[in-house]
Amino acid sequence: MAKKLVFPNTPTVGGGTIQINQLNNQVNSLQASIGAYQQQIKQLTDENVQLKALIPGLQQQVQDLTQHNSMLQQQITPLQAQLTKLQEKIEYKEKRIDELQQPKAVMPSSLAQGITSQTPDFSASPSLTPAATPTPTPPAKTGTVRRMCPNCNAAGFAVKEVEDKTRIISYIPKPIYAKKLVCTKCGFEF
Repeated sequence: MAKKLVFPNTPTVGGGTIQINQLNNQVNSLQASIGAYQQQIKQLTDENVQLKALIPGLQQQVQDLTQHNSMLQQQITPLQAQLTKLQEKIEYKEKRIDELQQPKAVMPSSLAQGITSQTPDFSASPSLTPAATPTPTPPAKTGTVRRMCPNCNAAGFAVKEVEDKTRIISYIPKPIYAKKLVCTKCGFEF
Protein backbone atom coordinates (compact mmCIF):
# COMPACT_ATOMS: atom_id res chain seq x y z
CA MET A 1 0.00 0.00 0.00
CA ALA A 2 1.18 3.37 -0.93
CA LYS A 3 1.26 6.09 1.60
CA LYS A 4 -0.33 9.40 0.81
CA LEU A 5 2.04 12.31 1.13
CA VAL A 6 0.68 15.35 2.86
CA PHE A 7 2.41 18.69 2.47
CA PRO A 8 1.73 21.06 5.34
CA ASN A 9 1.28 24.29 3.34
CA THR A 10 -0.49 22.92 0.34
CA PRO A 11 -3.78 24.51 -0.45
CA THR A 12 -6.86 22.49 -0.03
CA VAL A 13 -9.82 22.65 -2.31
CA GLY A 14 -12.11 24.54 0.03
CA GLY A 15 -9.92 27.20 1.70
CA GLY A 16 -7.07 27.07 -0.79
CA THR A 17 -7.95 30.19 -2.71
CA ILE A 18 -7.25 32.41 0.27
CA GLN A 19 -3.77 31.03 0.66
CA ILE A 20 -3.15 31.35 -3.08
CA ASN A 21 -4.23 34.98 -2.98
CA GLN A 22 -1.96 35.61 -0.01
CA LEU A 23 0.96 33.98 -1.76
CA ASN A 24 0.24 35.92 -4.96
CA ASN A 25 0.16 39.16 -2.96
CA GLN A 26 3.43 38.18 -1.33
CA VAL A 27 4.97 37.42 -4.74
CA ASN A 28 3.73 40.76 -6.09
CA SER A 29 5.19 42.69 -3.14
CA LEU A 30 8.49 40.83 -3.49
CA GLN A 31 8.55 41.59 -7.21
CA ALA A 32 7.87 45.26 -6.46
CA SER A 33 10.71 45.33 -3.93
CA ILE A 34 12.94 43.54 -6.47
CA GLY A 35 12.07 46.26 -8.99
CA ALA A 36 12.92 48.96 -6.42
CA TYR A 37 16.20 47.24 -5.61
CA GLN A 38 17.00 46.90 -9.30
CA GLN A 39 16.31 50.61 -9.70
CA GLN A 40 18.68 51.36 -6.78
CA ILE A 41 21.31 49.07 -8.33
CA LYS A 42 20.96 50.91 -11.63
CA GLN A 43 21.31 54.29 -9.91
CA LEU A 44 24.36 53.11 -7.95
CA THR A 45 26.01 51.66 -11.06
CA ASP A 46 25.34 54.94 -12.89
CA GLU A 47 26.90 56.86 -9.99
CA ASN A 48 29.81 54.42 -9.99
CA VAL A 49 30.37 54.99 -13.72
CA GLN A 50 30.23 58.77 -13.23
CA LEU A 51 32.68 58.62 -10.32
CA LYS A 52 35.02 56.37 -12.30
CA ALA A 53 34.86 58.91 -15.12
CA LEU A 54 35.96 61.61 -12.64
CA ILE A 55 38.98 59.61 -11.43
CA PRO A 56 41.34 60.41 -14.36
CA GLY A 57 40.56 64.14 -14.09
CA LEU A 58 41.19 64.09 -10.35
CA GLN A 59 44.40 62.10 -10.83
CA GLN A 60 45.55 64.72 -13.34
CA GLN A 61 44.73 67.46 -10.83
CA VAL A 62 46.70 65.62 -8.14
CA GLN A 63 49.66 65.25 -10.51
CA ASP A 64 49.48 68.95 -11.48
CA LEU A 65 49.32 70.00 -7.82
CA THR A 66 52.24 67.71 -6.97
CA GLN A 67 54.33 69.24 -9.75
CA HIS A 68 53.35 72.74 -8.64
CA ASN A 69 54.24 71.84 -5.05
CA SER A 70 57.67 70.49 -6.04
CA MET A 71 58.30 73.61 -8.14
CA LEU A 72 57.43 75.81 -5.16
CA GLN A 73 59.68 73.69 -2.92
CA GLN A 74 62.55 74.26 -5.34
CA GLN A 75 61.90 77.99 -5.20
CA ILE A 76 61.81 77.95 -1.39
CA THR A 77 65.31 76.50 -0.98
CA PRO A 78 67.27 79.42 -2.53
CA LEU A 79 64.95 81.91 -0.86
CA GLN A 80 65.67 80.35 2.53
CA ALA A 81 69.40 80.56 1.85
CA GLN A 82 69.02 84.20 0.82
CA LEU A 83 66.96 84.87 3.95
CA THR A 84 69.67 83.32 6.12
CA LYS A 85 72.35 85.47 4.47
CA LEU A 86 70.26 88.60 4.94
CA GLN A 87 69.65 87.75 8.60
CA GLU A 88 73.41 87.28 9.10
CA LYS A 89 74.04 90.66 7.45
CA ILE A 90 71.45 92.28 9.70
CA GLU A 91 73.05 90.74 12.80
CA TYR A 92 76.50 91.88 11.68
CA LYS A 93 75.27 95.42 10.97
CA GLU A 94 73.44 95.59 14.30
CA LYS A 95 76.62 94.53 16.12
CA ARG A 96 78.59 97.08 14.12
CA ILE A 97 76.07 99.81 15.00
CA ASP A 98 76.35 98.87 18.68
CA GLU A 99 80.15 99.03 18.46
CA LEU A 100 80.05 102.41 16.77
CA GLN A 101 77.60 103.79 19.33
CA GLN A 102 79.86 102.84 22.24
CA PRO A 103 82.04 105.72 23.45
CA LYS A 104 85.60 105.62 22.20
CA ALA A 105 88.45 105.80 24.65
CA VAL A 106 90.19 109.14 24.76
CA MET A 107 93.85 109.27 25.66
CA PRO A 108 94.37 110.93 29.04
CA SER A 109 96.10 114.29 28.91
CA SER A 110 99.09 113.03 30.92
CA LEU A 111 99.77 110.37 28.29
CA ALA A 112 99.36 112.88 25.48
CA GLN A 113 101.89 115.23 27.14
CA GLY A 114 104.31 112.37 27.62
CA ILE A 115 104.08 111.43 23.95
CA THR A 116 104.66 115.00 22.75
CA SER A 117 107.65 115.40 25.04
CA GLN A 118 109.21 112.25 23.62
CA THR A 119 109.05 113.42 20.00
CA PRO A 120 112.42 114.76 18.86
CA ASP A 121 112.72 118.41 17.92
CA PHE A 122 114.15 118.70 14.44
CA SER A 123 114.01 122.48 14.23
CA ALA A 124 117.44 123.02 15.82
CA SER A 125 120.29 122.26 13.49
CA PRO A 126 123.07 120.14 14.91
CA SER A 127 126.46 121.74 15.16
CA LEU A 128 129.08 120.52 12.80
CA THR A 129 132.01 120.86 15.17
CA PRO A 130 134.29 117.87 15.12
CA ALA A 131 134.55 115.95 18.32
CA ALA A 132 137.98 115.36 19.76
CA THR A 133 137.24 111.80 20.72
CA PRO A 134 134.65 109.66 19.07
CA THR A 135 131.72 109.00 21.35
CA PRO A 136 130.65 105.40 21.57
CA THR A 137 127.14 104.78 20.35
CA PRO A 138 124.82 103.26 22.91
CA PRO A 139 123.83 99.67 22.17
CA ALA A 140 120.47 99.21 20.48
CA LYS A 141 117.66 98.23 22.77
CA THR A 142 116.48 94.69 22.26
CA GLY A 143 113.95 92.87 24.30
CA THR A 144 110.27 92.33 24.66
CA VAL A 145 107.80 95.06 24.00
CA ARG A 146 105.42 95.60 26.87
CA ARG A 147 101.80 96.05 26.06
CA MET A 148 100.14 98.80 28.05
CA CYS A 149 96.51 99.80 28.27
CA PRO A 150 96.17 103.42 27.12
CA ASN A 151 93.14 103.83 29.37
CA CYS A 152 94.40 102.63 32.77
CA ASN A 153 98.14 101.99 32.09
CA ALA A 154 97.85 98.34 33.07
CA ALA A 155 100.60 96.16 31.60
CA GLY A 156 101.74 92.57 31.39
CA PHE A 157 99.21 89.85 32.04
CA ALA A 158 96.42 92.43 32.45
CA VAL A 159 96.47 93.02 28.68
CA LYS A 160 95.57 90.03 26.55
CA GLU A 161 95.38 89.52 22.81
CA VAL A 162 92.12 88.17 21.34
CA GLU A 163 90.68 87.66 17.87
CA ASP A 164 88.59 90.53 16.49
CA LYS A 165 85.68 88.65 14.87
CA THR A 166 84.45 91.83 13.19
CA ARG A 167 87.55 92.11 10.97
CA ILE A 168 88.28 89.10 8.77
CA ILE A 169 91.70 89.01 7.16
CA SER A 170 91.30 85.86 5.04
CA TYR A 171 88.76 83.14 4.40
CA ILE A 172 91.16 80.57 2.96
CA PRO A 173 91.90 77.89 4.22
CA LYS A 174 89.79 78.92 7.21
CA PRO A 175 88.67 82.31 8.53
CA ILE A 176 91.60 84.30 9.89
CA TYR A 177 90.65 87.22 12.10
CA ALA A 178 92.57 90.35 13.03
CA LYS A 179 93.96 90.59 16.56
CA LYS A 180 93.02 93.18 19.16
CA LEU A 181 94.20 93.85 22.67
CA VAL A 182 91.82 93.87 25.63
CA CYS A 183 92.58 95.16 29.09
CA THR A 184 91.28 92.74 31.70
CA LYS A 185 91.20 95.45 34.38
CA CYS A 186 89.12 98.14 32.69
CA GLY A 187 87.76 96.19 29.69
CA PHE A 188 89.12 98.69 27.16
CA GLU A 189 89.72 97.30 23.66
CA PHE A 190 92.51 98.70 21.51
